[in-house]
Amino acid sequence: MNADNHVLRAAFDGRIVRVKDATGETLGPGMPVARLEALDRLVLHATISESELDRVKVGDAIAVKTASGREAPGRVRAVVRSLDP
Repeated sequence: MNADNHVLRAAFDGRIVRVKDATGETLGPGMPVARLEALDRLVLHATISESELDRVKVGDAIAVKTASGREAPGRVRAVVRSLDP
């Protein structure tokens, strides 16, 4: 098999976060092989209580703590005032 005929290229830099489990399956044009994500641009959707809504504004700096205790900085990009059923 010629590896030069089997090169995958992505439109952006990122990390493969999921690979299709399809051992032995034939792939055709446009079929997904893996999921690639740009981990430097993650978006977090969160819900806050109505009593705290006036304390959050677009542009505010935030810090998100992961389950492992790591902290990631971010900014509020949007505040959507709608009810969560």
